[in-house]
Amino acid sequence: MNPPPTASETPISPGVARAALAVERYVLPWMYAYFAWQWLDVGLAHFAEYRKHAAEPVAQGLAVELTRDLLRFLLTAFTGGMLLFSRAPRTLPDRLKHITVPLVMSFYFPLYALVERLPAELRESLIPSEWQTAAALAGLLVSLLGYVIAIWALIHLGRSFAMLVSVRTVVSSGPYAYVRHPIYLGYVLELCGLLLASCSPGMLLFGVGFAGILVTRARIEEEALCAAEAGYRETVARTGFLLPRFSGRR
Repeated sequence: MNPPPTASETPISPGVARAALAVERYVLPWMYAYFAWQWLDVGLAHFAEYRKHAAEPVAQGLAVELTRDLLRFLLTAFTGGMLLFSRAPRTLPDRLKHITVPLVMSFYFPLYALVERLPAELRESLIPSEWQTAAALAGLLVSLLGYVIAIWALIHLGRSFAMLVSVRTVVSSGPYAYVRHPIYLGYVLELCGLLLASCSPGMLLFGVGFAGILVTRARIEEEALCAAEAGYRETVARTGFLLPRFSGRR
């Protein structure tokens, strides 16, 4: 007798899958539009501060923050637009995990705000005080690189982008020629930037949780793509998971 499926492996009906895809297409884009507007508002505030202190040493830090705000705005705006205009999937989500895991990962970032509510010992930086300024600057630069990679990948993914796990078209151009999940690579770099800027035990705890969800989602996507696209296994053998593969057959 086969064991019962776990909750994440629970099959879902085509009706439930179509309802979830409708939410993805017509509800989530407007949520991302709201997030983009929020980042634009933050960016305008930083721009005003930058103009006020343009001749002071603090201007360099404000310029980096302003650049990050712009890239965050572009990433969230691109994400919402891609969801709104994405092409219809060739295969529907057929497991509960195809819906729940992507949603948990996509809305995980707001949880980082909870770090400020943790006990003081979980909010203290693990980096020595004399290194914290340099680590914060390095974190900003790493985050910027992550946003650039994620936006680059979104541009190449185009209308094949989706939040829920469903197969549309396999893309092999741009960063996808080297890495199977370049958007997630961008997210990982952003996470590394956050950890450099605020390397507290609480931030590390949230970071480990996010990394686990990210890898789980990527594996679920590859499972669906391998089942739907016979040629995708060759892509798996040729490219790296999150980092480029510089050895082996190209």
